Amino acid sequence: MMNGMKYPPIKYSLKKIPDNLVYYSHKNKHYHDFMMSTTTKPFSTCYAYCNKGNYYNNEGYFPSLLVYMLKSNPQGNGLGSKMLDVMSNFSKKQGCEGRFHLFSTTLFSPNRIPHIFYRKYGMSTGYAQIDKKLDKFIKMGKPATCEDFDSILMHYSPTMQHNKKQKLTIFERVKKFLHIGNIK
Repeated sequence: MMNGMKYPPIKYSLKKIPDNLVYYSHKNKHYHDFMMSTTTKPFSTCYAYCNKGNYYNNEGYFPSLLVYMLKSNPQGNGLGSKMLDVMSNFSKKQGCEGRFHLFSTTLFSPNRIPHIFYRKYGMSTGYAQIDKKLDKFIKMGKPATCEDFDSILMHYSPTMQHNKKQKLTIFERVKKFLHIGNIK
């Protein structure tokens, strides 16, 4: 007996709690729920609901994860981007090769629509004119409103992403396209 105690105190091995916790469940075999929250202050949460579907573009149909809803509260803390990373990784596990798509709506925040956020992440509308207009808003650092854009379907495909820091000359693009080795 130690100090009059029948059993000695339990020694806990405290592991560091991660800054972000991700909770995953499925309601049935098609719908999946994700919740991410931060363990640091201020506490924030991000929710996403999705299922496996197909996305169509001018090249045909592709398996893609359909994200029904993505909501981050409060915004601007990086949790939404991390949730999109989770969606991309989950998409790979579902056989969709990291692709996902969603309907970017102007309904919930008409004065600051999410199109810019999704475009910064690397998503595309599939319409070059709209993508260029979104890129102009990003370059100017201006938030977009429902006056500027309508709700639209946006998609993410890791294979179509380009490294924006690496600007290739026309000659380098042709070499890359033709898979030509060392041309001088």
